[in-house]
Amino acid sequence: HLEIIKDRLRNHFKVKANFGRIFIAFKSTVSQVHEERIEERFVVGGSLETVSMVMRIEPLERGRGNVFVVESDPNNFPSAKSAQDNFNIIESAVNIVWRNGVPPGFPIVDTQVTLVNLEPQPGISSATIRNGVMKGLVSLIKSAMPFLLEPIMKVEIDVGKDFLGTVLNDLSSRKRGNILEVLQSEKAKQQIIAEVPLKELLTYSTELRSWTQGTATFSMQFSHYGEM
Repeated sequence: HLEIIKDRLRNHFKVKANFGRIFIAFKSTVSQVHEERIEERFVVGGSLETVSMVMRIEPLERGRGNVFVVESDPNNFPSAKSAQDNFNIIESAVNIVWRNGVPPGFPIVDTQVTLVNLEPQPGISSATIRNGVMKGLVSLIKSAMPFLLEPIMKVEIDVGKDFLGTVLNDLSSRKRGNILEVLQSEKAKQQIIAEVPLKELLTYSTELRSWTQGTATFSMQFSHYGEM
């Protein structure tokens, strides 16, 4: 669709325009459960501060989103407010890591991070807790076998019978597509319904017109995220 618009701007409307590369919103998640003790040290105002805790990360079903759970006993802290303040700082740090992603630029989805235990440290700064959690959680994620997710589109293609085999072969081989159905559309046309990674569709409009002498059309909409 974007290729058609670009072609019309350049050739029909004679617009001089610069087009940047298309950005695809890849994401990441983890494939294994992993738990470890995190201990990080930072120098704050000339004093050494240590944050110690046990955290666990585990994968959730696709589309579930991220969940933060506290199992650490709040009674280990001087007061309920002190415990909640610390837990809030940790949750904020976890959200930053989820949003930034591992590796950076690929937001993390569909995981549960559990604070199993937080060891209270008198006088420790909120910055030390936050930085310790962020550093430790990145290490935790790397140990839980992370992998990338890519957007998968539901595609509907109306194509003449003469070109059906060519289009189907391209979808299932070069485009990494999953053919869901092939339906009778019009008298001389068939409708292909498939799921295809968005990455494979960036120039598909031009390719499809070339293969089918301009007779085929297609539409697409987001379906879900799938493993690359």
